[in-house]
Amino acid sequence: MDNKFSQSWLDWNYEKKKKKLTETLELTLKLFKKGDSIELIAKKRNFKLESVQYQIIELIAMSFINISYFLTSDNLREIDDIIEKKRPKNLKELREYLNEKFSFFELKCYLAYLNQIPN
Repeated sequence: MDNKFSQSWLDWNYEKKKKKLTETLELTLKLFKKGDSIELIAKKRNFKLESVQYQIIELIAMSFINISYFLTSDNLREIDDIIEKKRPKNLKELREYLNEKFSFFELKCYLAYLNQIPN
């Protein structure tokens, strides 16, 4: 699938994938794979929820977490279809086209999924 989003996203994502797994990402991954929710991970680590969400997005982009934890194959197809038909310019517009069915976090997970490469 062709990426419909900005070059800056692709550049950011490429740089993230080049990096090795940091200690903080490794601990978040360990807790997530153990079954802890994002909210519980944030509480255990004394982090803001948004910080853990960002780490999860990074881990998806780095192919350590599968997108299926957050979006079903039907969800992915629905987002793909809207992108093909409407060509949104940004996440806000994409979310509006989807009638706000998905959170910004879920849409960022989708973008990370689109741009992931094997680790």
